Amino acid sequence: MKSTKILLLLLLPIMTFGQVVNYHIKVLLAPEVQSKYAYLAMPKNLSSTQDTGKFTMVPIKDSRAEFKGTVQLGDDILKTAYIFVDDRSNITMPETISKIRERIWSIKARHIVVEDITLNIKNQDSVGYANIASDGKLTKEMEEYYQMLDKDNEVGFFKKYPDSPMSLLQLKAVVMMYELPLRPRLEAMGRDPRAYYQLLSERLRSTRQGVELKKRMDRLFVK
Repeated sequence: MKSTKILLLLLLPIMTFGQVVNYHIKVLLAPEVQSKYAYLAMPKNLSSTQDTGKFTMVPIKDSRAEFKGTVQLGDDILKTAYIFVDDRSNITMPETISKIRERIWSIKARHIVVEDITLNIKNQDSVGYANIASDGKLTKEMEEYYQMLDKDNEVGFFKKYPDSPMSLLQLKAVVMMYELPLRPRLEAMGRDPRAYYQLLSERLRSTRQGVELKKRMDRLFVK
């Protein structure tokens, strides 16, 4: 399932139910971590290094750094980002995307949902495993989804979180893979987006994104 997770990250344009999301991301470093700068990268997706998403660097002071602001979401459901720390001050978005996409930074960058969250970083080279100290509700759900996917229990996530925007986001990813030449593989694995859709709350299904997703599925399964 690990290859599926990587594909999901590459495919998902990153989505929310509002036009703007406020975020306050706190990065707390252990005393032995001597990095000078913290980075926040919000690529629109990882399909191109010429991404125009938001990219921010702040100096680390007293073993902490903070990112606070708002981001426009447009038609999206959630917005995700990558956090990492480094001594360099000249890292760019293209370099970041390239190293994440090629898995060079598979454990160096922490993948999060853009929301209020506090991370504890114990090692500069393993930021990807940084603990969530507080908040981070949707980030925790995202991680739980991938854990359940690895255990072949994807449907369990939709049953547990029928009203979470994360469920709608992951369902969209499944539909996108059905639209690619991956449908036979997903069908063999028993991953049916129609079954997942029926598990969503009426609220999610009634949103514009939910209605549009239903139309896409109808086209996929037309008789």
